[in-house]
Amino acid sequence: MQLWHRNAFAASMPWLAGLMANSFVRGGVTGFGLVTLGAGIRDLTSIFLAGHGEVTPAAPHDDRPL
Repeated sequence: MQLWHRNAFAASMPWLAGLMANSFVRGGVTGFGLVTLGAGIRDLTSIFLAGHGEVTPAAPHDDRPL
């Protein structure tokens, strides 16, 4: 993939280019991105499927000291 080799961050920081060439780092970044994507899809799904029912007011609180 050219994205890993032609990158503005890698061009500005030479030590980062060497790190980005490592297959383990690339796999870790890809795996982390997939996990984050899955969590985001799960969150959006739960928001959209939650429904739009009526909001019930909370019970009144008794603030008197015991």
